[in-house]
Amino acid sequence: MNHSDGAQSPPLFGMYPLPYWATNSQFLLMMNFQNPLMSPIHNLGSPILTSNLNFPQPPINFDIKCDQSQIIKETPQPKQPQQYFSQIQTIQQQIEEMNYEDITLDNLEQMIHLIFADSSKVKKIMQKLKEKKCVKVIKILETLNKKIRSQQKSREELIKFCLRKAFREIFHQIQEKNTKSKLNLKAASKLFQQSYQAEKLKQISLPFRKNSKIKTMNNHFLHELFQSKQFQDQYKTFLDNLDTIIENDRNKKIKALAEKSWEFISSNRKAYSVKRLPWSIKNIEKLKETANELLNYCKEQQKQ
Repeated sequence: MNHSDGAQSPPLFGMYPLPYWATNSQFLLMMNFQNPLMSPIHNLGSPILTSNLNFPQPPINFDIKCDQSQIIKETPQPKQPQQYFSQIQTIQQQIEEMNYEDITLDNLEQMIHLIFADSSKVKKIMQKLKEKKCVKVIKILETLNKKIRSQQKSREELIKFCLRKAFREIFHQIQEKNTKSKLNLKAASKLFQQSYQAEKLKQISLPFRKNSKIKTMNNHFLHELFQSKQFQDQYKTFLDNLDTIIENDRNKKIKALAEKSWEFISSNRKAYSVKRLPWSIKNIEKLKETANELLNYCKEQQKQ
């Protein structure tokens, strides 16, 4: 074909001219067809036909893993039970009617509850206390607020708390089953050790006691403990009652803290200090996570 007017001839594929102008992608594919490094593609037939084929891509797990990690990050933290929120809402309503000229022990206990619940009402209460110049009450609430915000519990402390409360709950369960013999906690703990020995054919030393060999937490003890099917069942019952146990523990400690703080208000002392405090909501959320992780961890250990 003669193109004397300056037009270019259609490109050649091998020895034969193409009947049309190839697109860039088709031209690139044709170049690959003649490339010996791309020889596997020859089995697909004409490169012109294969240019419109969609090749299935192998599954890529990386994106899936990233999505899962994102889901984990966006998972909301465990919330406090509805019963506790109802208690705080009731306190917030009652505190609205508080007489700042005549604050009582009950009022002080309610305000301390709001501090540990991280209630938005605390800021408004502090402003009114400053207006009424309730210096000692302000000092108590500011001290507690500062300490509770800096409170951080290590994983070992979380595990210790779980096991202490779990053992105590288990001993109470044993007491309830032996009402006729009227067991005390010490006798109930001995019955627990005897039943463990009968099941696992080995003795177990209860941790964190004065005469106990186990002063600190270790994985070996946890593994041995959760090997007991009986203990696992008892521990599951403990998890079912964990919200109530935490709530009772918090209420008891806040009540004691309010009474000690009231003594400071009633005295001539100027310095206010406290050592042991109830746990903050953040630490309680970590505690719940740890309590459930302990059971899941030991289940995984059994599979190995």
